[in-house]
Amino acid sequence: MIPVTRAPEPSKFNKKVRQPGRRFLKRHHVKQGDPPPANFAWRRYWSRALPMLHKSYNDICAYLAVYLDPDIDGTGNREGSVEHFIPKAQDAWMAYEWKNYLLADRRVNSTRGQEPLTCPYDLDFYPFELMLETGMIAVSEDLTPEQEEKAYEILDALGLDKEVYDAERAEYYARYKDRTREDALTNAQIARYAPFIWYEIQRQGVVIDES
Repeated sequence: MIPVTRAPEPSKFNKKVRQPGRRFLKRHHVKQGDPPPANFAWRRYWSRALPMLHKSYNDICAYLAVYLDPDIDGTGNREGSVEHFIPKAQDAWMAYEWKNYLLADRRVNSTRGQEPLTCPYDLDFYPFELMLETGMIAVSEDLTPEQEEKAYEILDALGLDKEVYDAERAEYYARYKDRTREDALTNAQIARYAPFIWYEIQRQGVVIDES
């Protein structure tokens, strides 16, 4: 995870998501700031915001900091999903608020628990370092004690150090490092599709000279 600049609310969001969501909650007598009733049957108006999130955040997962294909796959699923940073179970009205949304890999979204953690929008430091060849991440060494605590909370809550993510990060770097591959990535492409990896490539001084 790296710092993410919050995108402004799209012009169509209020009409397509917030207003129908609020009408729905009012019909069910859910007050602002309250959690939903047990076994609440949600209306998934937030799914209408997914294309907006892809456009606003350049198809990049807020947690893994890698590209998410905006298209639907053969099983009808998308790589990206609408992540409610404040869980719907805590505050029902935040289920339909743009400021509470992140674009997230659906695998991370589905496994994140209820633990409190620092939002990418509020992150003012880079919490992790990357071993480029293996894709393994670790909490950065040059952090204050408070930053280090936040970094471990993020790592534990999101499982960003799972082997599957390590392998995917390593593959991105392999495609960057080996320019003989048919699917090789240029500096501009790795920056576009894997900004965390690009940050580490620059930090570690292994940028390939393309001049």
